[in-house]
Amino acid sequence: MMKSALIFLTFCLLITANILIYFSLYDHFNDSKKQSENSMLSSALAQDEGSSNSKEAPETEVPAEYDNSLDPTPATNTEAENPQNEEIKMKKAEEAKDSKEQDSSNDEREMETTDFQVNPPNRLGHVNGTITWQYNKFVGTKGDVGAYVYLIPTDLDVEKVDINNLKLYLAVGTIPQGAPLFFTKADGYGNYELNYIPEGEYILIFSSENTKTDPNEPIHPYIVNLLQPVLKESYQFLETVRLNLYKSEVQVIQIKNDRTLNESYDFGYTYF
Repeated sequence: MMKSALIFLTFCLLITANILIYFSLYDHFNDSKKQSENSMLSSALAQDEGSSNSKEAPETEVPAEYDNSLDPTPATNTEAENPQNEEIKMKKAEEAKDSKEQDSSNDEREMETTDFQVNPPNRLGHVNGTITWQYNKFVGTKGDVGAYVYLIPTDLDVEKVDINNLKLYLAVGTIPQGAPLFFTKADGYGNYELNYIPEGEYILIFSSENTKTDPNEPIHPYIVNLLQPVLKESYQFLETVRLNLYKSEVQVIQIKNDRTLNESYDFGYTYF
């Protein structure tokens, strides 16, 4: 019995000794592995630093003749002392002067070729009035709401106005840009007004919106003789869109500075 116990105890001691030896060798192996990895990592980092340092551009020394800090005289003085620079500056100043004179002459030329010349803006007048018609014997006079009111200079240079824009003006009252033409419509009471008109002689045209004209009755010769020389070929268009359809009144007026002219008209009864 004692012998068996001794054998078992010896077996246990051998096993314990083997386990201790195993763990001791395992720790030694891990330590050596870590040291090897650290040494490899250190060498790799040292290699990277060496390569990055080799890529940096080397500093170059600035020659003494190009170093401004070693030059006791300012560089700007050489330009002022050089007579060639003075000549260049004088030449540039003359060229700038010539260019300025040329620009001013071009501006004068543009002013001379302006499409329309009107009186100074401080010489302005106004015209207003009321346009009416007869509704019937019981209602009587009513405002000719929407009646067209044209104001055209008697000395209009129609050649300077695009013919299509002029026709648009005669048809619906759209004024061509830059043209000395004026237009408005009578309001809900038949009243109209045109303000800030350069003084001068104008043709005032009232074209009714509520009274129709007799299609068999020719246009009065006074209207034809007054409008045709001014509107020229566009006059026939005005006849087509307004004069042959609606009753119209045409007269010559004078716009005077700082004056308000009152011009009214009643178209009477409509033809149908």
